[in-house]
Amino acid sequence: MAIRRFSGHRTVLSVCLAGLVLLAPAFVFTTTAAAATTTGPALLQGDGVDSGHVELAWTAVAGASRYTLYRDGTPILSANTLRTIDSTVAAGSSHTYWATATVGGSETTTSPAESVAVPALLDTQAPTVPTSLHTTVIGTTSATLAWGQSTDDVGVIGYFLKVGTVLFSYTEGSLTTNVKYLKASTTYGFDLTALDASGKQSAPAHISFTTGTLGTVDTTPPAAPSLTATPYSASEVDLSWSLPSDSDLTGFLVYQGSQLLEDIPPNSSAQTRVFPVKGLNPQTAYTFSVRAYDATGNQSTAGTKTVTTLAATDVRVARGP
Repeated sequence: MAIRRFSGHRTVLSVCLAGLVLLAPAFVFTTTAAAATTTGPALLQGDGVDSGHVELAWTAVAGASRYTLYRDGTPILSANTLRTIDSTVAAGSSHTYWATATVGGSETTTSPAESVAVPALLDTQAPTVPTSLHTTVIGTTSATLAWGQSTDDVGVIGYFLKVGTVLFSYTEGSLTTNVKYLKASTTYGFDLTALDASGKQSAPAHISFTTGTLGTVDTTPPAAPSLTATPYSASEVDLSWSLPSDSDLTGFLVYQGSQLLEDIPPNSSAQTRVFPVKGLNPQTAYTFSVRAYDATGNQSTAGTKTVTTLAATDVRVARGP
């Protein structure tokens, strides 16, 4: 089973309750009798992060008012969110999940089903540090890295490659990765960590290198991303945006007003293209924007949205069946 993370910004939910842990407003479970004519979520991700939790995420559907998550054919969540953690699973059990969206009062077709095996063992040991991290190829906008295998008492399942908190690559079953969307003539410092089946990560191995210089001058900016801003709580707004098809797309600049919040590579944000902005005030209007840029630094026009946070009294937790 593939382990996926929502982005470099959020890996594991910090609150777990008895029952289903949600990341968005609670909703009464409903289904719609009308025929599903709209295509549902394009992808459902499911990961058994430890012996009692399954982490799930799915892509947005245009015009959706809420999403319904099913486990083994039974709805366990109906809320306006793109991710959640199911904490009602038993150690060593296996389940099948899928999701639908509600658009205009009708439920869409289902996402592809995702089978998840919940780990049976309680793991207390983190993997060892990956050895001999090095580059095998350095280009102008990409590089290939390789390393030696980590060891773990339960088993290493993958490796995260990050710059700071931003995830550039995740690999399973391989000791090499090609890192795309780099800026030309730029020095990068990457950290590589090993991940085991219970979600524990090793200490990082570090490497620095400088990308090559572009041989031609590019003056054409990328297409502007289409931004969506969804109030998650009284203090948080979730941002998501489209992925332009430009061949030399290198990253996204995320702003709150005129303040730069993050510089995100496309392969990190494209996993679910959800970026949470926290520390906001209740019932307050905020303006966010996202610009795409290419390898030579050309920036697109901004995709901009203004959204108001929820009231502090709104309840954001529900329990599963």
